[in-house]
Amino acid sequence: TLGLATETPAENVLLYPNPAHDRFYVTGTQPIKKLMLYDMSGKLMASTDQNQMAVGHLASGVYFVQIVTQATSEVKRLVVK
Repeated sequence: TLGLATETPAENVLLYPNPAHDRFYVTGTQPIKKLMLYDMSGKLMASTDQNQMAVGHLASGVYFVQIVTQATSEVKRLVVK
């Protein structure tokens, strides 16, 4: 495992587009406080306090996005092409 703790799942959190080419966006019922992007080994690749993140500079592959809202934290899988 990557050691990424998933607390109470964020309700109605949507990560799109997936797969992503240049940028992905996150929307949900709660405001997004932070996004953290991890590679398959669990290394933090990027983080932001915005609801979007550029990924065009990353190698193609599978990543994990930790989405933190006021009340929840959830990890979603993201494919970068």
